[in-house]
Amino acid sequence: MTNNRYEPELKQKVLHLYLEEGRTKKSLTEEEEEFYNNLVEHNILAKIKVYPNCQHGFTHDCFEEYDEVQSKIAWNDMSLFLKEHIF
Repeated sequence: MTNNRYEPELKQKVLHLYLEEGRTKKSLTEEEEEFYNNLVEHNILAKIKVYPNCQHGFTHDCFEEYDEVQSKIAWNDMSLFLKEHIF
């Protein structure tokens, strides 16, 4: 194996869920795009989903940032991804 952190032999599948708040910070958006492009370049299945108007912790009802509607969508997205690609 090489030292490449996007090692193609691993055959990873990545569902990258991220928040719209990160897209307001140019450096984070650039990192997200670089991460995604590197995965795709190494033939690693990658899906990105942006959840509008959400902050870190939006899927957990114990946090102030909890967003019931987006949380349900996110948990469903994660479940479908796992069923389709992992199980």
